[in-house]
Amino acid sequence: MSIVSTLKQYSVKGWAAVVAIVGLMAGLPSISSWLADMRADYYKSHFIGRWTEEFSYPNGGGVQFEFKGMTEYFANNHYNLSGVIALVGTEPSKPYRFEYSVNGAGSWSADSEYLSFTLEQMKTVPKTYTVDGKDISPLTVAQFVGPSMPNLSDIYPAGASGQARIKEVEKNRIVLEQSALDGSPFIVTTHRQVAP
Repeated sequence: MSIVSTLKQYSVKGWAAVVAIVGLMAGLPSISSWLADMRADYYKSHFIGRWTEEFSYPNGGGVQFEFKGMTEYFANNHYNLSGVIALVGTEPSKPYRFEYSVNGAGSWSADSEYLSFTLEQMKTVPKTYTVDGKDISPLTVAQFVGPSMPNLSDIYPAGASGQARIKEVEKNRIVLEQSALDGSPFIVTTHRQVAP
């Protein structure tokens, strides 16, 4: 075998190896992206379904924010929520509780550390007002205040986003940690709503 044919043989093998290595390296980002998508889908699959939750946190100015309701997470990264929001406090020495029925919708994602969500729209309707132990009809309040009566959904802008640290994930229970407006953490425990 001549030196020229030997060089050609090694040259062809060398080029084939270089092409294979370059092809593999070019495919790594695609493989990495595919693995990341699989990992994200794994975490996302834990959330898909209907969850009940009840939580409260200080909302500043001596007002406590409470929520009791249901959130449903869909595979298309959207969610719906419904329930009752209450604002509870004392002004100046009279305790009050304002409750609103709420329905909302938005988008969400989850990874190994965080549940991220964006509220795309929310509608609230006054449900009950209690001041100093006395119930006041929202219709009565509306008659006195008129069209300037504040609606809770006016406070939250469309597109408001947040995230919660995922503390525990079980088949029928998820524990999340969120931050109140003052930065203090509060825990949200959700329970999967299981069909009877």
